[in-house]
Amino acid sequence: MPNVLNKLRFKYRVLKRVATIAPRKSRSIKKIYISYANPVTNNNGETVIKYHFRNALWYIINDEKTFESTAIIPKGQNEVTITVQGLFTKGIYSLSLKPEHIDILKITHL
Repeated sequence: MPNVLNKLRFKYRVLKRVATIAPRKSRSIKKIYISYANPVTNNNGETVIKYHFRNALWYIINDEKTFESTAIIPKGQNEVTITVQGLFTKGIYSLSLKPEHIDILKITHL
């Protein structure tokens, strides 16, 4: 039963975002920022990154759908793929995590 409730909550949040994005003149996905949440990794060696995209309905990071604008990356993982789902488009951002900054390796809009 909780699985069904989670799916309904997810669909409800997506519908709320669609209602917000649909009246806008430009519905394309735009990157606002991608950065480290704090330059120091936490106790487990995990890295926290922050990101924000305009007109995003949801994100897929490490095969997990989320609405959150932060992600915890496991220790040792140097490349991350963020899939940003928009109203009629999808953006795939391939990132390389460096000690001081984040490089965007590839951007694909579908």
